[in-house]
Amino acid sequence: MKFQNCDELRKAIAEYTEQMSGKLNGTTGKRYVMLCGGTGCMSAGTMNLKERLEELVAANGLTDQVEI
Repeated sequence: MKFQNCDELRKAIAEYTEQMSGKLNGTTGKRYVMLCGGTGCMSAGTMNLKERLEELVAANGLTDQVEI
């Protein structure tokens, strides 16, 4: 998506922030954990962290409350 000016960018930021806030603050009834998927993060072990978080969520019976 290409923005023509700063106002378009600000509007998009506000829309995406609103969409994501429910997922991040739990008002949707579920908590979401977001991990970076960029090349630097991937090379630093994001997938290992994701797998470990999934294990811990499952071990604590939280799979119905947390999505990674």
